[in-house]
Amino acid sequence: MDPTTALTATNAVPMDPRSCLERLPVELQWAVLGLLTDVRSLANAALSCRALYVAFKANEDDLVTAVLTNCVGPEVIREVMLIHQCRPPLLSTEIKSFLFSPQNELTLAESRQVRSYTRNFTRDMKSRRVPAATKVSMVDAIDLADLHLRVVVPLMKKFIRVCAFEPITFPGKDLAESLQERPATRLEKERIIRALYRFELFRKLFGRYGDRVEQMPPQTDIIPDAFNYFKRFSAWEIVQMGTIHDFLGRMVLPAFADLAEHDVEYGALALDFLTPWNGRISHPAIQHLLSTGLRSIHEISMCVSFKASVDKLGPSTMENRFFFDHALRYQDSGAQISPRLFRLLHGKAFHADGDPAPKAMLQKVLGNRYPLFDERDWLDRRWGFLMWDGARYEELGIAKKEDRHCWSRSSWPEAELPWHLVHETLQERSLIWHEGGKGYWSPWDQSRVVYPEGRQPVAFYPPINNDDDDDDDDDGAAAPVAGPITVPAPAQGRAKEPWYHHIARRVFGRKK
Repeated sequence: MDPTTALTATNAVPMDPRSCLERLPVELQWAVLGLLTDVRSLANAALSCRALYVAFKANEDDLVTAVLTNCVGPEVIREVMLIHQCRPPLLSTEIKSFLFSPQNELTLAESRQVRSYTRNFTRDMKSRRVPAATKVSMVDAIDLADLHLRVVVPLMKKFIRVCAFEPITFPGKDLAESLQERPATRLEKERIIRALYRFELFRKLFGRYGDRVEQMPPQTDIIPDAFNYFKRFSAWEIVQMGTIHDFLGRMVLPAFADLAEHDVEYGALALDFLTPWNGRISHPAIQHLLSTGLRSIHEISMCVSFKASVDKLGPSTMENRFFFDHALRYQDSGAQISPRLFRLLHGKAFHADGDPAPKAMLQKVLGNRYPLFDERDWLDRRWGFLMWDGARYEELGIAKKEDRHCWSRSSWPEAELPWHLVHETLQERSLIWHEGGKGYWSPWDQSRVVYPEGRQPVAFYPPINNDDDDDDDDDGAAAPVAGPITVPAPAQGRAKEPWYHHIARRVFGRKK
């Protein structure tokens, strides 16, 4: 052996088995851990070795807050902390329940407890300005990060896609073309995300206001309490929440419409107990689904089949008549602007937006009109008219135009479903349900209705009007009488189509 090699091997210093990160001073370990962008990664790093675990526990509160801020963004962390701090005594979380279930109804004492918490929280909202001073446990931080990454961000991306494909014609580029050439900016994404969190905060505070209570007192109306929440925001921030409300309503509407138009049991209940389905977001059942929160809304929007809709929603969907649509639409119903609405129109911004374009766009759309959440503006909210930057408005060709009608719609959504036509479908489903049938029903296909063993399919036919048949011979036969007619089960294929085949095709617009 070479003497030099032997001497080196004899005097070699033992290698430190610890990694470079473990050998760093604790302050540098804090700096490294604080740069992570995912709370679960922070938890995994803290559990990877003893040195990092000791460093993490020595500065746990600051590290969790810093990594959560990195995850959601510094421009959104305030809304996230408000979601964390808002813990009302009762939440609207039940998507479905047995019709008129007593255990889901609020007592008068519970109702007063909910409203007292809401008023105290909204009063102190402006003072909750320092997210870094709020302690968040690791468990809560993981839950907030999951809400952001798995629910809020996907909803934000879906909102951008939905707005891009709205059939709006602009003087310049189309919105889809503009977003394809220049994707949504950081400010635009943060604007949408903040509006989503503010809607989630609203539902946590006011989701139970629509519940039936024993001897509901008049002072428990949602409008004055919701006003105290809305006045914490500027006018354009309130309309941004309204835009998110419309978007989320359209996300849950297909699943509920599938249930309302085709489920046998729902048709029977709607005929006698529930509010008639009119195809609108303001329907009490849609408002209740919105009050269950962003997680539930995201899950409902993923229902792609009739079975998934029934499993998620159930036939006895609850209703809420006093939620966001009611609270904002009826803030001012007088003929002239009121001091309350004036304060909403001139309120200070909750978050200082770096771009004045949304404020200017709202002034252009409102003009001299004072309703803040006017029904005539819902078409503008469909393309997110207050969510974009000034540069985006310039690409669309509407930034410098004074006329609010400088953009137009190339096609119009379907109007409200006429109740006098839908009523006939509910009658037939009610008849089928009372005969033991359940499952999927449509005017064109009743073969998917499931009957108990030994039962036969039934159909309902109204009396035939013979007033116009003056040329027919009257043989003295009795006039047909409306009522159930038991028909033999078909050997194969579809059951006989109802009399209103052509009406249902026009009303429901699709065939399954």
